[in-house]
Amino acid sequence: MLRTQSDTLERASAGINAKTRKIRAPGALGLLLDCGLLLDCRSNVVDYTYVGKKEGTVTLGEHGLPSKIVRLNLSDYGDRFFCERGRILGTSESVSITLKVFWGKDLTVHELTGEGDIFLRGGGKVKQKELNDGEKLCIPEEKLVAFSEGIDFRK
Repeated sequence: MLRTQSDTLERASAGINAKTRKIRAPGALGLLLDCGLLLDCRSNVVDYTYVGKKEGTVTLGEHGLPSKIVRLNLSDYGDRFFCERGRILGTSESVSITLKVFWGKDLTVHELTGEGDIFLRGGGKVKQKELNDGEKLCIPEEKLVAFSEGIDFRK
């Protein structure tokens, strides 16, 4: 099974089944967000499975836009990682995707937990940067693709 965001499918071969489901924030926060009472941060994921005798193919992409695809293993990041909405290209079946809101920072991201691979996409060039203790990095907010736990950010 392959899990993706709902807007990443380019094409699929015969025998590929797709199941779309809504991801949300946990608890009461999720209910408020689902109703649109706080902000619009609803999102969908699609689980693709193959039913057949041989194998099937799913092609994912950025719908004609040039992008960089980055493959990461969650175990390298303590089995927890955060990425901007719209940056998930695909994940392993064992990866759970939920919404996380960072209050006071006006940021809503996908929280990825579990074991397995994640495939993230970024427009143009993507640079991975390891920050040392106390080190700061200033980037435009729209350029952020993902970050690991322990990273503090301010607008």
